[in-house]
Amino acid sequence: MLTRIGVLDGLWTATASVGSKLQVLVLIAAAGSLRGLGGTADVILAVSIALLCFAAIDMGLSLQATRLFALGALIDRRSVLPAAFRRTLAYLPLTIAIAFPLVLRGRSPLEQLGWGIAILAYGVGYQWSSLMTQVAWGRGAFKNSSALVGIVRLSTIPVFLGLATQEGLSPFVLVLAVAMGEICIATLQFRALTPASSKQSAPSDALAIKNTYRLGVGSICNTIMNKSDTVLVAVASSAAVATYGLASQVENALGAAALIPAAAHITYSAKATMKDAAQAIATRVTAVVTVVYIIIGVPFLVWPLELTEFIFHVRPEDSSPMRLCVVAGLFSCIAGSGMQHLIGIGLSRMVATVWVCVTVVAVVGLTTGAAAGGAFGAAVGALVRDIVFFALVWGAIARFYRRSKDSRRISLTRVTASD
Repeated sequence: MLTRIGVLDGLWTATASVGSKLQVLVLIAAAGSLRGLGGTADVILAVSIALLCFAAIDMGLSLQATRLFALGALIDRRSVLPAAFRRTLAYLPLTIAIAFPLVLRGRSPLEQLGWGIAILAYGVGYQWSSLMTQVAWGRGAFKNSSALVGIVRLSTIPVFLGLATQEGLSPFVLVLAVAMGEICIATLQFRALTPASSKQSAPSDALAIKNTYRLGVGSICNTIMNKSDTVLVAVASSAAVATYGLASQVENALGAAALIPAAAHITYSAKATMKDAAQAIATRVTAVVTVVYIIIGVPFLVWPLELTEFIFHVRPEDSSPMRLCVVAGLFSCIAGSGMQHLIGIGLSRMVATVWVCVTVVAVVGLTTGAAAGGAFGAAVGALVRDIVFFALVWGAIARFYRRSKDSRRISLTRVTASD
């Protein structure tokens, strides 16, 4: 059964996810070793800005490519390149405009240059590595492509550890090291994809923004919520930003690990020929995701401060933000699995609507909560955000299949009446 619903293919992506999460944890720990909580906040903020700009420029290209390759509408691996190059060119000015007021202002010219290059390089590298990996997954190459991502990202860890011992080094060098890894992944993924045996390629506008922007809205909103929380809670003190940032990173790491079985969810939902089969895939995959999250999340509920200190080499004063974020992560995971299903069955308009609504709740909740209660208030805002996310996604799935069943009943009634 696990093979039929794509869980086993999804599990191959564990190599990529484990490598990615270990990379992030060591990256943050290395930043803390160089500059303490200030260095941690700088790196989290820089990575968040790069990923937010990536989502704004990618505009659903990666997810659309996965779905079209899974359906067979795209054959040639080179068919995604023109659209990707256009998005890369648009990425550069947007990143500079966002990065300057948040990261570059108030630093020395050398630091400004270093942080600017690091953020640009990481964003572009991540754009291409994400796209090439999604193309590989759309073509069903889960095992090899995931192993490649995991190995390359793990290989950056010794670099982080070495840089962390260099006294006086600016943390932007750590972000540059991550960027070089992403560029390697993109290059190797493209070379590993075999050329198409057929000369068939996508329609000229299949990957145009007009056909991908709805999925892009979802990516932007997801990044704002899960990768740029530190930007949204910047109304609080730096200590609160760092405390909540660590809790948010743990929630993201747990969520990414739990969602590994759902990594192939888009592909298998897109391939399902019957609505009943697609609904069964959604239910079973989400059940697996829920069980996995509960198993790996419980230790962080029991020993939040001890595990934070062990992993990040810093010890927050309050454990409540960590516990609240871990609980919020369960709702986020269940919703995330459902969102993969909505994308797979082609409900891009519903995907965009849900993301916009949840992002509004997230921005209001995080900023208001942080202003009123610091890290704890921001964590409460995150919990509200993820509960709303869960309710909207699964409400949309339930309505879709309820309407499908009603339509079939009406059709059967009409056929019976005509007989």
